[in-house]
Amino acid sequence: MWYSIIPIAAMIFFSRKTVALWGIYVLVLICSVFVVGSFIPKEYFHSPTEKQLMVINIMTIVLSISFILFFIYYLNKINLIREIHLAERESVDEIDNYIEEEELESDKLDKLYLNILNYFVEKEPFCDPDYTITQLAKELQSNVKYISRIIKIKEDVNF
Repeated sequence: MWYSIIPIAAMIFFSRKTVALWGIYVLVLICSVFVVGSFIPKEYFHSPTEKQLMVINIMTIVLSISFILFFIYYLNKINLIREIHLAERESVDEIDNYIEEEELESDKLDKLYLNILNYFVEKEPFCDPDYTITQLAKELQSNVKYISRIIKIKEDVNF
């Protein structure tokens, strides 16, 4: 049971490949105990008493549960940090996208303003009292909203 904590901990902190390597390493260690144990003379072994076995078993269970809870706690901490970094990245991306859209829109509006000025210089539509912003939008192949907005921003007047 004690050795089973190592792969659990490895899954929290490392990639799947690393976990697989740790799992193989733990299995080799477990198997080596049985292989090496057969070469050691029996005189070197002491049999623990019932009381000692009970203490060892209780300590193993308590420490195993403690380590598992510790690793779960840190897994939650790591996931929380990842979520915070992901949220920060997304907010930075949203801000960058918003700035890019504003720059693109600003460029479009500047071009539209120049087109309006050129159109007024060349065609002189202001001489016609019935000329509307809808006609101007149609001539410039644009939206009435954009034309109205750019005239309001640049000239501070309504059409």
